[in-house]
Amino acid sequence: GSLVTIYLLTCWCFMLPLVADKGLGFWEAMQTSRAMVRKHWWSNFVLLAVLTLIAMLPSVLVGLVFGGSSEFKDLKQVMEALKGGVPMIKPANLLLTTGLGMLWLWLLSPFYFGVMGARYQDIFGKSTPQDR
Repeated sequence: GSLVTIYLLTCWCFMLPLVADKGLGFWEAMQTSRAMVRKHWWSNFVLLAVLTLIAMLPSVLVGLVFGGSSEFKDLKQVMEALKGGVPMIKPANLLLTTGLGMLWLWLLSPFYFGVMGARYQDIFGKSTPQDR
């Protein structure tokens, strides 16, 4: 299940750029992306994993600092609180953590798309107007 999903998501990571850049149809773009990425699967997987970690790390750190309640000592207390309707996070902290997380992703997106665009060009080459 999960390993197959990770494999396929990595293989299909360039499907949308192929549709936009080369004008391929949906299935043809998926097949082309998988065929080309398979040749470089590990490097693409590591790149996507690093980008995911860069995207997630600040959100996790902000959540640890502002998000959780220190009243709970173990998972059993958390489950009991959930059953009793006790809020796990204060609304102000929820707004802060969600807002900072969204701001970070918004600021990170040009970097992410730039890196993925450069990787796309490495694998598929530069497109010229005659190619389209």
